[in-house]
Amino acid sequence: MAIVARAMENGVLDLDKPVQVYVPQFPEKSVNGEKVKVTTRQLLCHLSGVRHYSKNYMKQKSTASPPPDGATSKAEDSQKAAAASSEPDEYENAEYYIKNKFESTQAALALFKDDPLVHKPGTKYLYSTHAWTLVAAVVEGATKTKLPVLFRRLFRDLGLGNTYLDENDPLIYNRARNYIRNKNGTLINAPYVDCSYKYAGGGLLSTMPDLLQFAHIMLYSYQYQEPVTESLSAQGKGGKARSEASTTGTVPASSSSGKPGYLRPSTVREMWTPVELAKSVEEEGIFYGLGWAVMPGNLTAAAASVGGENPMYVQHTGGAIGASSVLLILPAQGGGGGEGGASASLPAGVCVAMAVNMIDVSLRKTALQIAQLFERVSDE
Repeated sequence: MAIVARAMENGVLDLDKPVQVYVPQFPEKSVNGEKVKVTTRQLLCHLSGVRHYSKNYMKQKSTASPPPDGATSKAEDSQKAAAASSEPDEYENAEYYIKNKFESTQAALALFKDDPLVHKPGTKYLYSTHAWTLVAAVVEGATKTKLPVLFRRLFRDLGLGNTYLDENDPLIYNRARNYIRNKNGTLINAPYVDCSYKYAGGGLLSTMPDLLQFAHIMLYSYQYQEPVTESLSAQGKGGKARSEASTTGTVPASSSSGKPGYLRPSTVREMWTPVELAKSVEEEGIFYGLGWAVMPGNLTAAAASVGGENPMYVQHTGGAIGASSVLLILPAQGGGGGEGGASASLPAGVCVAMAVNMIDVSLRKTALQIAQLFERVSDE
């Protein structure tokens, strides 16, 4: 999503254009005989109708959403029970176990590009890893650069020295071995899988310090306030100077010090704004934004106090064969950056990264509890 966001900021990617503008080889789609448009924005928030790993919907009329890969764990996903009658267990889907190496994003598109959509784009939420492979193809088309190159540039620019594509051949020091349990519950080594078909949606290796570095940069970008200045050219033309804060209709209480973030604050706010139809876990109020899962809380400002048991936070979990992870960002709830926030060092808040080399481990709630504990201690 950070790569997509930079392409947006650089003016080479329009989220609301049909994906065929950037990926002309992706077939146009129809639903119930009606020609429909799939956009990058719909892909980013899982409203596109592009299928996940299961193909059962093509065998029956049911369009029950399969459990999400990486969105929530089975224990947290209330949609699991409703889909159980028509969908296999999440990790029984054969495409989780692909061993073939895909030499390009275009080759990976062949897995699903000719399949019908599960539903009309923009009408329902359906978590889809394949949708993010299409996002990868879009950003390649927009930037005229291959995804592995874009990733390596991102890792370099953000100082993520221990983050890699999950490739089998390179020797990566301290690469963890992954585990699963067999039918008897015995711990065994996870089978080999090749992640080249889903680098954008679940094919990276990293460490907790690197994930925290990434989180800090996103939080800093979210909370940074550009100083309100009026340029000579604006004065001469009688125009009003514009800053990142002024474009949102607010003026910061004090100007931020330091350099701008990796992304503009308005860009991160757009990523972290929940999409109304993209509600992934109904009873807990978690939505999807653009590339991130969001607990809305108070979205008017990064530093606004929301109180209660539902502070604004963003997160994403990860689930793979033999591994589970979560990255959670809890912005400061009572000051310290953001729109209208008091002067303070940035970033302000708590970031939690967790990873387990074991399949299907629920981590989001634990990460949130840890974040809230540190928040309470800092307030004291």
